[in-house]
Amino acid sequence: MKINVLPAFALLMVSIGIARGDEPPVDLGRGRVAVTGRGIAAMEDGRVMWSRTSASPVHATAFEDGTLAVAMGSELRVVDREGGVRLVLKTAEGETISTPPAVANSGAVWVATEKGLYVAR
Repeated sequence: MKINVLPAFALLMVSIGIARGDEPPVDLGRGRVAVTGRGIAAMEDGRVMWSRTSASPVHATAFEDGTLAVAMGSELRVVDREGGVRLVLKTAEGETISTPPAVANSGAVWVATEKGLYVAR
């Protein structure tokens, strides 16, 4: 996949090792974005700051501070701006999370599988 980054009117081509996702980039604030597909990568100033690959499609949503709620297979992960995993929660029966995480004003994170709806508070 190639990502076009446009800082200060310059066109940069960046290639990262995750398949193209169907979702738009996630704004992490202060010039950093995350892209998803068969993994997740955080980019800033045309550089890949960190990345993770996944056998399952990855969905992500940002909290206000740039922390990410990441749905990766059967896991919901809370990942900081630098890629550190703060928390990992698994679905009850190991079913794959099929939606991007929805972050509520309260900080609760909602995800869905084919079998149910989950909330992490």
